[in-house]
Amino acid sequence: MIYKHEDGTINTFYQKGETVEYPSDEEVIKYIDNADSWDAVDNEVYEELCERLGIDSSEFDDPDSLFIEIQTQFIYNKCNLECWRRGEIREDFENGLTFEQVKLYAKPEFEYGQIINIRRGLEGGLSKEQVQLYAKPEFKYWQMEEIRAGFYNGLTFEQVELYAKPEFKYWQIINIRRGLEGGLSKEQVQLYAKPEFEYWQMEEIRAGFQNGLTFEQVELYAKPEFECLQMDQIRRELEDGLTFEKVMAQISEQSNG
Repeated sequence: MIYKHEDGTINTFYQKGETVEYPSDEEVIKYIDNADSWDAVDNEVYEELCERLGIDSSEFDDPDSLFIEIQTQFIYNKCNLECWRRGEIREDFENGLTFEQVKLYAKPEFEYGQIINIRRGLEGGLSKEQVQLYAKPEFKYWQMEEIRAGFYNGLTFEQVELYAKPEFKYWQIINIRRGLEGGLSKEQVQLYAKPEFEYWQMEEIRAGFQNGLTFEQVELYAKPEFECLQMDQIRRELEDGLTFEKVMAQISEQSNG
């Protein structure tokens, strides 16, 4: 039997009258993972874990290899994964990923492309918080790639959050990310970071800011009801110094003509 003592220590020793808890397999694995050394955890703890998980410890001469097998088997059992994924999980542990990291993507609801993106983020040095932003089944693999790219390119968590939404299409995400990476403010990007804008509308709004129009000027044509050519004309005329009223009068004349 494995016990958790009041001081947080986990082992197989129990003194009569002592208050103890019975930790779950996951708690024991985390305890081992955080231990200073293998000697800090009793061999009996490993043996009992192996017995619970159906592992023959005699097959492993190296303690590291045994613990990797314990973690792999636990996740495989708990998450009800397909057989082919077991080998990949063990390989990820061998490559240095931690128990907490592997748990982020070792879920049956993730497809292969999603798993790759989550794993690459972890291996590429992203924080757990950053990876958790996109480690969700509702994100397509290409959406995960764009979220990951934003972090790699130096965007803050708050900036990436602006486009880390499943409802955005590919080119919408591209336009939002490019605006942020191009130095637009959060307020400027928020003006067009909305699913109701098509990607070409986003491009016209972004172009207005990049070409020096004020927020108030861009706001005049940042409306989903304007078609692409209308937005383009309004933006160009505003950049040339015309007032919005004059631009709209010209558009009205063209429509009536």
